[in-house]
Amino acid sequence: MFEISGTNTQLKITYHSMFGEKVDKRWPVNARRTYRNYIGDYELKGTSSDGKVVVKKKITIRPYESFKTHEEMLQSIEESRAKAHTGRQVTLETIGVSAHNNDMKMGIVAEKPSSH
Repeated sequence: MFEISGTNTQLKITYHSMFGEKVDKRWPVNARRTYRNYIGDYELKGTSSDGKVVVKKKITIRPYESFKTHEEMLQSIEESRAKAHTGRQVTLETIGVSAHNNDMKMGIVAEKPSSH
């Protein structure tokens, strides 16, 4: 918690650690296994002392700014494939399924279509 005091406004923010004090010591579940559970969009609400919501803000939690979920990554690949130059071989095939039950993709990009 920290507080900011001003002439007319006082802001008090209270937060809790998502993973506890010793992230690397959590067992049997550690941050590497659980951070995915927190990725997403959330609504941050500011309330007045009487409990009324005075401000709302959408926030997105990601491990880093350019992080993409599996679905976002596949969408990006499909967009790139759609923009490929005419005459190029651009294929995307499913070659298996991951432990998280996501399709594992293999892409082929070549100057000319395969002749075999």
